[in-house]
Amino acid sequence: MKVLGVVLMCAYFAGSMLLAIIALNSQQATRPALLIGIIGCACLSFRQITDVQFGLWGSQVFAMFIIIYVSHISCVLCYEKYVLPPKPGVSFEWFRAYRMLFNPRWLGTDRQSPHISGTVTRAPSLDTGSKYYREKYARDPAKRFKTMWRSPWAIFLRNRLLSFAGILILEKLYSSVYYDVAPRHGIQLGITDFLPTKESYFRRLGDVTLRETAIRAWLVIFFLFSSICVYVSIHDVLAFVFVATGFDNPSDWPPLFGDIREATSIRNFWGKFWHRLVYRSYTSYGIWISKNILCLPKSSLVGKIFINFFVYALSGCVHMLAIRQLGYTCGSWGEVTFYLYTFLGVMVEMTASAAFSRVTRGYQLNRTVSKMIGYTWVFMYLFTILPKSEYPKVFCNS
Repeated sequence: MKVLGVVLMCAYFAGSMLLAIIALNSQQATRPALLIGIIGCACLSFRQITDVQFGLWGSQVFAMFIIIYVSHISCVLCYEKYVLPPKPGVSFEWFRAYRMLFNPRWLGTDRQSPHISGTVTRAPSLDTGSKYYREKYARDPAKRFKTMWRSPWAIFLRNRLLSFAGILILEKLYSSVYYDVAPRHGIQLGITDFLPTKESYFRRLGDVTLRETAIRAWLVIFFLFSSICVYVSIHDVLAFVFVATGFDNPSDWPPLFGDIREATSIRNFWGKFWHRLVYRSYTSYGIWISKNILCLPKSSLVGKIFINFFVYALSGCVHMLAIRQLGYTCGSWGEVTFYLYTFLGVMVEMTASAAFSRVTRGYQLNRTVSKMIGYTWVFMYLFTILPKSEYPKVFCNS
C-alpha cells in the first residue's frame, strides 16, 4: 500500500506538472480550463500523502510544497498572466516553463519578491595584460584545476555541502541532548507540560512556575531551529543537485532565509527574515479580492490592512489544511489563530511606532537600543503565542 501510494502521489503530481507546462505555452483563453486539471491532479496527489509514510516533518513539508505550488501556478497563469520570454525558432518551451513551475519567488523576473538576499561569488580575475601569460595559463592543467575550484560553481557547491553538514551535526547534537543527556538528569517533557490551562501565561502570572517559563523559552528556540534546519537542508540538497548537474546556475538558488539580525520587529521577522515563497501569490490574491470584490483602493489604509490580514489568514488556513491532511485534526485550528495573532501583533507594533514617533516628534532611539528592544519584542511575541498553537497539537495527539 505504501509503494502504491508513492507511485500514485508521484503520478498525479507529474500529470499536474505536465498540464502546467502546456498551460504556460498556451494562449490565455485556454489557461483557466487547464488550471482546473492542474489543481485537480495536485489535489489527488495531496490526498495520497496520508498513505505515504515520510514521517511527520517529511509529510508536512511535501503537503506544504503542493499547496505552495498550486497557489504559485494559479497566480502565474490567471492573475499575473505570465508569458514565457520568446525564443527564436522555438514554438514550445519545455525548459523555461518547467523552471517557472517552481519559482514562487519569481527570481530573475520583474516580479521578484522583495528582500531576496544573496550574491554570487565571482571567480578570481586573471592578468590579461600579456598574451604570453594567458597562453601559459591555458596550457597549465594545475592552474586550470585550481581556478575551477575557485569558480562560483565550485564555491556554491562547497558552501551548500558545508551548510548541510553543519545542519546535520547540529541536529545530531540536539537529539543527543534531548533524548539522552536530559532524561538522565531528570529533565524531560511530559504530557502535563502541555495542558490547555498552560497555553496562557500572563493572565496566570502568579501561578506560573519556572519550569513553564523555561519550556516556553525552549519552544521559541526549537521553533526557529527546527524550521530553519528542515527547510534549509532540503533547499541545500536541491540546490546542490540542480547546480552540480548544470541544470541551474548558482544565482538561481539564493538563500532561502534572510538575515536573522533583520528580525527587529514582527513585520521584519516575516517580511525580511522568513522565506518569501508565498509572498507574491498570497499578496496577489489579496489585492485581487480587495480590488474586485471589496472595491477597496489598493493605496488606501483599509485596503493595505485587508491585504495584510488576508495574507496572514490564508497562511494559517493553508497550514491547518496541511496538518489536517496528515491526520492531526485536534489542535489544527491553532495554526489559524497563530497567524491571526501575528496580524494583530503587526498592527500593534505599527500603531505603537507611529504613536511614539508622533509624541516624540520624530525622535530616533540609539540604533543598538532600538535593535535590542526589537529583538526582545519579537521573542516575547513568539513566547506568548507559540504555545497557543503548539500545545494543543502535542496534548491532543499524545
